[in-house]
Amino acid sequence: MKSFSHFSEDIDSRRKMFKQRQVKQAADFKDKTTGAYNRAKEDVKRKAAYKAKVRSEVEKEIENERES
Repeated sequence: MKSFSHFSEDIDSRRKMFKQRQVKQAADFKDKTTGAYNRAKEDVKRKAAYKAKVRSEVEKEIENERES
């Protein structure tokens, strides 16, 4: 038969385990919502920067062809 202190330890360890699980679930949920939004925003910025770089390179090539 388990003693009261053993039951108490079991409850404390389960509380810690559930608290850790809750923190992990909250972090995962936050990553799914705001994390996805932030990644999409960064992706748009990266694509715009790449497009601007390619456009400037093409404009330079056209300018060089006109000068030749």
